[in-house]
Amino acid sequence: MHELQEHNPIHAQTPTLPLVAPQSSNSELPPVWAPSFQRGDHPLNVGESVGSLDTALPLAQALQLPADMAKERESNLEHLEKTSISHSIRAIQKMVEVADRARRGESEVLRLTTENVGLLRSKNKLGEENFKPKDTAAQLRRRLEAEERKRKEVEESFVQAAEELEKKSSDLKMLEDNFG
Repeated sequence: MHELQEHNPIHAQTPTLPLVAPQSSNSELPPVWAPSFQRGDHPLNVGESVGSLDTALPLAQALQLPADMAKERESNLEHLEKTSISHSIRAIQKMVEVADRARRGESEVLRLTTENVGLLRSKNKLGEENFKPKDTAAQLRRRLEAEERKRKEVEESFVQAAEELEKKSSDLKMLEDNFG
């Protein structure tokens, strides 16, 4: 079991970190990065905060990939200092840009929400206006159906009255022929 390790001289309590996990028997696979999240001699707990240097340093060390750190070890201290300042400033600039975009996004969401409320009000108003003709049409349809039923009843009554009239006429003619 072969492990590469690096010691960080910045913090005495920080343990050495394994840079590469043991290689499997399959030699075709590259070694796997397996950092150790240790604070002093115990693992970091979920409740710990990066606000503590004792916690922040092991987390930062866990991000030190071997290929990156090889380049850093070759650099002189002045170069490391200048690049770390430059990278820190760029990181802050990027955070400000992200915050600005988020604020613009929030104002866009507010604008779209306001527009959506207006559209919903218009839709509801149109729906109400659309309901009125539909309601009137339904009322007219019911009236027409009622009038149609009355017309059929009147027609049936007329046919019945006509049949009775014909029968009475026939009866009257027969009486006239008999008395006549």
